[in-house]
Amino acid sequence: MGKTRYFGSLVFVMAMLFLPLTTKAFTVHNGADLVFGSNDKFDGTTYAAAERITVDTPLPGDLICAGRSVVVNQPIDGDVICAASDLTINAKVSGSIRSIGENVKIDNQVGRNVMLAGADIILGDKTEVKGETVVAGEFFESRGQYLKSVLATFDRASLFGKYAAPIRLFASSENEDSLQIMSGAKLENDLTYSAYKTVKISDQAEIKGQVLKKDWPSKKNYSKDKIVGSAWQATLQSLMLILIGLIILGLWPKLAENLLEKVGKQPVKNIAKGLLWVIFLPIGSFILLFTIIGLPLGLILFALWCILLYLAKLPIGLWLGHKLLPKAKEHNWPLIVGVVSLIILVHLPLAGWLLGMVATWWGVGLICQEIRKTIK
Repeated sequence: MGKTRYFGSLVFVMAMLFLPLTTKAFTVHNGADLVFGSNDKFDGTTYAAAERITVDTPLPGDLICAGRSVVVNQPIDGDVICAASDLTINAKVSGSIRSIGENVKIDNQVGRNVMLAGADIILGDKTEVKGETVVAGEFFESRGQYLKSVLATFDRASLFGKYAAPIRLFASSENEDSLQIMSGAKLENDLTYSAYKTVKISDQAEIKGQVLKKDWPSKKNYSKDKIVGSAWQATLQSLMLILIGLIILGLWPKLAENLLEKVGKQPVKNIAKGLLWVIFLPIGSFILLFTIIGLPLGLILFALWCILLYLAKLPIGLWLGHKLLPKAKEHNWPLIVGVVSLIILVHLPLAGWLLGMVATWWGVGLICQEIRKTIK
């Protein structure tokens, strides 16, 4: 297999495994700071959205969350699905961990699979992954034990742990230390890696299988990097939108019905209104920034504009998903299928950029219409 096919497989696996299962029982929590303690009651899946989330009591089901900082100090009986700038898991997770974040640290047992994407990913000494491990990051440090296969792509990685199954690694950096097998590492099976430089293996590391290096094609002849990068960007965008959309549906379940009711009515008018909001919100915020009194309002308007642009594709993706899954009674799977389909469409050559702009204007128009209705 070539680089593109392996990256494609990685993207597909992560996309599928990041999709949360639907559940009947759930609890929803939001706020600036959330601390889950022994006095809180939980039933089934726990949805949480806050700047800081701390789990100091065991949770009976899945944890689906989004925040700047998320810390899990007590066991989770289900999966952890999270988008956070900083994610730290210090307790046992009986299910899988699926996360996107800037800094991700796991240091305990994981009953099933681990799927992570981020900048710095650290799996500590207490880590024990009983399922498969799939990682995509800039820096990857791996300690602990891994009972099944490990698949990772990164700029730089250091492996200290014990690995019972084959390992497949992709090092994209040209640095000499892009991939290192450190002292104390034990590989019971084969190590296959693709890198510009040869892996550095410590004399105190133990490898029982074969070490096979597959060179990247030379940069002069290799023109697929942009395709891989675009596919990876589209996948991350889809995963983030899906996670945020599921949280929004959990917090405001009636919102989906309201948006679906509006999306088919006067689409041209909503697209035109959305275009006006997209144009005039940043202009208004820019003008207010030059006044002392209007400075806070200008910053708020600019932040609102950024949020609108980011969330605009959610209502269109939900509508498209219901068109593709007309028999669906709930909104979760239509949202997932619709968002993925929409992201694929907007990344198509030639017409993709136009579809993306129209979808953004349309979504902004719908969201602003719903906001106005709520305010009234």
